[in-house]
Amino acid sequence: MLGMKRVREILEGVLRDSKVQSAKDLNGLLDEAENFLKNLNGRVEFRKEYSLTSKFYGSVKSSFEEIVKSYNSGNIIEASEQLKNLIIKKNREKHIDIILEKSVLEKNTPVFRMRVRNDYGLYERKEMFHIPINKINNIANVRYSMNGYPCLYLGASLYVCWEEIRRGDIDRVNFVKMKPLEDILLYTTLCPNEFTCKEDVIKFYLFVLCTKKVDNDNDRFKYQYVIPELLLHSLIKHHLNNKNKDVWGIKYVSSRYFDNDGKFKSKPIFYNYVIPFIPPVDDGKKSDNLSIKLKETFYVSETEASYVERVYEDKSVKTNVRPHAYYNTFFWKLEQKLKAEKRLDDKD
Repeated sequence: MLGMKRVREILEGVLRDSKVQSAKDLNGLLDEAENFLKNLNGRVEFRKEYSLTSKFYGSVKSSFEEIVKSYNSGNIIEASEQLKNLIIKKNREKHIDIILEKSVLEKNTPVFRMRVRNDYGLYERKEMFHIPINKINNIANVRYSMNGYPCLYLGASLYVCWEEIRRGDIDRVNFVKMKPLEDILLYTTLCPNEFTCKEDVIKFYLFVLCTKKVDNDNDRFKYQYVIPELLLHSLIKHHLNNKNKDVWGIKYVSSRYFDNDGKFKSKPIFYNYVIPFIPPVDDGKKSDNLSIKLKETFYVSETEASYVERVYEDKSVKTNVRPHAYYNTFFWKLEQKLKAEKRLDDKD
């Protein structure tokens, strides 16, 4: 048997497969994912894993095809139920559990948020949180989103946040550091690091369907977002019905990891987190229409922007206050440089 790291490396190769990359819809993506698995039969090192799992490839694919069929027929609720039933496992005591792996975002772990501005300015801290419940008309269709349902999106690094906002003007983006004040339990849609049973095959297909890169950001409909959307809906409904508040959201790897021109090798900087809105909403006299629970759970730093760092260049200035003195700025330093320069036409 292969080691866990090697199993995951081989399976993650699906997202670099040229035929998988060229898939134009969900059914085409399912076909190419199955072909990728079947072609692993020719790899001697994967022979044991293949022998244990190949009998499940067709049936798992068919299950996802039924989900896609329901979705394409407009029966989104049915598609969500089908997906939920696929990832739910019942033991002999009829205890219900989700087959997805779990991960903990540990207390005080720094995570980040980033927003683009059209001008040189800074958002307030509350504007760097999830979209307020009274502004749900601003909720865009993104991976792991639900129409009209705010979610808190976090990145493990500023770089992945920048990639997720499609490399917005780096001088104008605003960013904050956030830290959970308690451990946060999450499901993951990462590629499985074991491949020995039907559940692993389901997790592999989910990884492919949830992580395939969008071909064209200008497309109004992005089929790559369908399964992540259904998964988020299924998990929210499952936990609401079972009053299970232990799992907060989903941890996933950015599709940009598998196609980044920066050639970064460290996968952890490409992890993202999505945490759906948790009621009740703060609707008091000074209401900000944000989730009370999420506000209590996350520390949020002051908003920063790279242009501020460039303007105030003196690193000796303490960073716990804004360095307002003009002589600390980029502009003052430029003035001194210009004043010190002697040119032929300068008069003494």
